[in-house]
Amino acid sequence: MTILTLAQRCAKRLLLTSPSSVVGSTDNNIILLQAMIELAAEEIRDSFEWPELQKEHTFTLATNTASYALPADYNSTVNESLWNRDQNWELIGPLSPQEWQLYKSGLISDIPRQRFRIKGWGTNQFFIDPTPSSSENGQTCAYEYMSRTCFRPKTWAASTSWTGMRYCSYNGYIFDRGGTGAATTGSDNAPTPSDLTDGSITWTLYSSSFETINHDNDECILDNKMIVDGAVWRFKRERGLDYEGLRRDAEAQIEISKVKLQGSETLSIQGGSGYPIIGFHNYPTDDYL
Repeated sequence: MTILTLAQRCAKRLLLTSPSSVVGSTDNNIILLQAMIELAAEEIRDSFEWPELQKEHTFTLATNTASYALPADYNSTVNESLWNRDQNWELIGPLSPQEWQLYKSGLISDIPRQRFRIKGWGTNQFFIDPTPSSSENGQTCAYEYMSRTCFRPKTWAASTSWTGMRYCSYNGYIFDRGGTGAATTGSDNAPTPSDLTDGSITWTLYSSSFETINHDNDECILDNKMIVDGAVWRFKRERGLDYEGLRRDAEAQIEISKVKLQGSETLSIQGGSGYPIIGFHNYPTDDYL
């Protein structure tokens, strides 16, 4: 469902005139409606670890390098997902400031496993301790994280005019052509990170987060009904109208959406999640500490 279609559904619910466009509209109702769609997507995004927004990031350890860049669209780390794939162990963390200083300043600092912490506002915010030595150089670490990207541009299509549109999406990537003038996609293959030439268009890989609506053809990544319900009650709240009943219905829809893609976990009568991976929960205490 495009943003225009989504906004038209919201307009019907709100008894507004159905918009012919959203982006660039001068109608105050449509301007507010776009803002509420974006707000609903942002707040719902942060309320749960949605499968649609989960991504994997890998990076390579370098000698004497303690800090590493987070992904450009990073929102939060998925807990207990960070592993050193060469050592085949899970990194310990995220550490609290107190734990970090204990290892950095205390008498005991050497343990078998690496630990990590995310801090600061600089380019490199992901810190590893101990600082990798030459023996760790080249090792691969990986973790899953939640992306800030709530929207995606129109999916690439062959031999299609891209006039007025700057971005396209394909196979989980977003590409930027740097302008919105006349252009037509090629007739063969979609752009990829390794092949960015496409007919009369040369794309670049867009690595930042895509958090706002740029074009009427954009789509919301999250469940569309959940976004419509969320935008409608937020619109009424901004206009000073009764919205509590709609809010309750929207919150119920969020609970439904949580299980639509990922399903439910198999529960064990013995307790715990039941997954068969050996972890810290069955390490001897002395080895873990």
